[in-house]
This record gives sequence, C-alpha cells and structure tokens, in this order.
Amino acid sequence: MIVFDQSGEPRWWLSPDTRALWAQILADGTIAWARSFGDGYGLDPRMAHEVRTQDGRLLRLVKTRGTIVDGHEFAELDGGNVLVDAYAPETADLRRFGGPAEAAVVSAEIQELDRQGRVRWRWSSRGHIGLGETGRWWRNVLGNPRRRLQGLASFDPVHINSIEPRGSDEVVISTRHTDAVYGIRRDSGGIAWKLGGSQTPESLRVVGDPARKLLGGQHDARISADGLLSVYDNGKDRPRRPRVVFYRLDLERRVALYRGQLNDDGVTTSHCCGSARQLPDGGWLVSWGDNRLVTRFDREGRTLFRLRLAAPTFRAVPVPPGAATAAGLDRGLARMAARR
Repeated sequence: MIVFDQSGEPRWWLSPDTRALWAQILADGTIAWARSFGDGYGLDPRMAHEVRTQDGRLLRLVKTRGTIVDGHEFAELDGGNVLVDAYAPETADLRRFGGPAEAAVVSAEIQELDRQGRVRWRWSSRGHIGLGETGRWWRNVLGNPRRRLQGLASFDPVHINSIEPRGSDEVVISTRHTDAVYGIRRDSGGIAWKLGGSQTPESLRVVGDPARKLLGGQHDARISADGLLSVYDNGKDRPRRPRVVFYRLDLERRVALYRGQLNDDGVTTSHCCGSARQLPDGGWLVSWGDNRLVTRFDREGRTLFRLRLAAPTFRAVPVPPGAATAAGLDRGLARMAARR
C-alpha cells in the first residue's frame, strides 16, 4: 500500500503480513485495507478489513456477521457506519446453464456495520438478482470453480465489486458477472433500477451511449457530487477500450442519459479491477485495473498527470481533504521504522 503525493512521490507505504487487496485513508486519517488470501472472494475466515493508525497500530478488524467478509468494498457513511460485502453460500441447480444439478454458489451480500461491529442493515442478491442474469458469464463462472463448500465446488454467478449510497434510501451496487449496475431500495431490498446486462423489468432505457454493449465486467460504480452515476467500465470482451462512463439517471422516465466518458490512449484492455473517483475540484482519479497506470483528469477531461507503477492496482482512492498531511505521514513512517 502506497500513498503518493501529486508529484508522484511516495509519502507513505506499508507491506503488511498478509496480501492487501486495496487500501484507503479514511476521513478521520486512519488507514483501512482489505486482507487477501488469494482465494478470489470471501471463503477464508481470516478475511477482514484492518483499520490502523498512520504509524501502523491496529485499531480494529471489521468483519461481517454470519458470513465471511469479502474485500471488495469498505464504504464510509455519515455517522461512522460502513458498508461492506460478503459472499454467502447456498446451493442451486445449474443444469440449465451447463453446470451440475447440485452446486454450491455464493450470493452477494451487503452489511451495514456500526463501529462496534453490529449489523444495522443487510441485503442479499438471493431472490433479487436471478441466476439467468449472469448470461454470457456462465462459461467463465463454471470454468472457474473455487474452494469446495459443503463438499461441492463453489461458483460465483454475481460477483459484487462496489457499493455506494445514493441518498438515504438507496444503495448502488456493481456486479461484474451480470455486466450490470443496480439501485437497491433500502426499505424493501427490491431492485429500483438496473443499468446494463440482460433486460429485466427494472432495466433503464439508455439514451446517447455510443457503445453497442453498455458495460463489460465493470467495477466501481459511484455517485458524483452533482448526482451523476459514474462507472469504471472495463469493457471486458467488448470491442472497445476501457472507459469511465457517466450517466444522468431520470427514474421518473426510466431513462439513463449518457453524459460522456474518459479514456486513456495508453490503455486498450482491462481484464478486471479499476476505479474512478471524483476529486474535490471536479476532476477524476482513474485506476485502469490490471494496468500499471493511474490517470488524473481535470473537470474538462484533460489529462493532468499519469502515474506509472511497478505493478497493477485494484483501486486508486483519493485522500479525503484534511485527512492526512505530508508531515503526519512522515511521522507515521518513522515510527513504524523505529519499531522494526
């Protein structure tokens, strides 16, 4: 995990005892990262989000209740609660998709946790996102079984990879294996709208997007300060480059209005991962997934800098205003070095 300044200089770094899927500085200046053990999704009970001080002291471990936490999301809410994801095991008949009659699958689960680890809200894709919505991804899913659950190989038909609040009554999620972004009603758990993927009664009509196939294995769906939906669209197996695409949602008319996109000429494919985050000045910070490049755009879409890395990133997350200073990060590094 590395914190860079805007000139590309590393100001803080840590290589933890476990793999780190991704990291972020939180609004209070602490640093959170997702432990990873290489299983691809939450099947290892050691999985957790670690929250540490800038000098590396462990403050708490964040885990879901009743399931094994997954590392894809740790979204702060006003008041200190967080939204995290998990993969909850169940069984299903997958014969109509070319799989076994009795298979272990994992549903996507969201839990809102308070600072004491208590569950304040939870949601599951089971009963809300149908197995048929996995569509073209079934070949990949069935060809990539994971560790065995209940004596059965485990399959991942949904693969949630981002969670974002939209106001107080809705949560926006991205699920890679459906090529879709969903709006989830907090009160009922029902699907309020769907963007991309297979057609369902909740699907929005898209106006103006030049892409013939909207989304492809997308990651990191967010709501910008002015209410736009931004999506880091990997374009996985689509005849186009990866992009950050913007939509204005008009839910009364059931329409998503295309409002432009960002590209980098140095990126032609993006198998997985990636992120797009708005900065306080209206610009954007984009990690291009399994590419060794992070790009900073201004609010007009012009490239301000490119950060070329030694290895690909899962995400690049801006430091919240006031959450860290160069002097504070230097002190944290010095204290960690003194303890070694």
